[in-house]
Amino acid sequence: MKQLTATLLALLFCAHSFAQDGSEKPNYKKEKRESSNRPPVLYITPSTGINNNTGLVGVSLDVPVTQKVSIEGGAGLSTWGDKLYIGGKYFLQPGHRGWAFGGGLTYNTGISNYQPTLETIYNTNEVVQLDLHPQTNVFLAAYRYWKLGRRANRIYLELGWSVALSGNRFDQTAGDQISDNANNEMNLLAPGGLIVGCGFSFGVH
Repeated sequence: MKQLTATLLALLFCAHSFAQDGSEKPNYKKEKRESSNRPPVLYITPSTGINNNTGLVGVSLDVPVTQKVSIEGGAGLSTWGDKLYIGGKYFLQPGHRGWAFGGGLTYNTGISNYQPTLETIYNTNEVVQLDLHPQTNVFLAAYRYWKLGRRANRIYLELGWSVALSGNRFDQTAGDQISDNANNEMNLLAPGGLIVGCGFSFGVH
């Protein structure tokens, strides 16, 4: 009788332990699933575009702060010298996918002794010399992100508007005086206005 009781107790103990093990397995799966949904530590993002945040060709680091908020900074090359950028985004859904809205500041270093060929007041096209002054801009933009592949990589499109905070954009330092058409052409090249950008984000865990 004692042996039977001991055997039953042992079987109950084993069954209880097995049941606990079985109930814990879904939790592990749940934890693994939740972990896979977490955003990476940062995204490395090469991008390009018109008035793009990091210029014609640039790279930025996008750091998730919460499931819906990230901060970003980067640098690149533009038609107005080197370009620096800092800003933030708010995503409409967690996981840093789908639609996001953001804003920030950009800074173009300008170019000294820039020598383009432009129309002059004498209706001739000549090489002139300009100093392109540094420009600081503020911008607002909408972003659309899509997941790419099984990992945390993304592609995105950006559409926004940039406004210059700086004053005089450039001065002519040599050559015949440029025409109004040429002046307008240089103002179009200056940072500001419509933003159209696209890029690819590598997720780093």
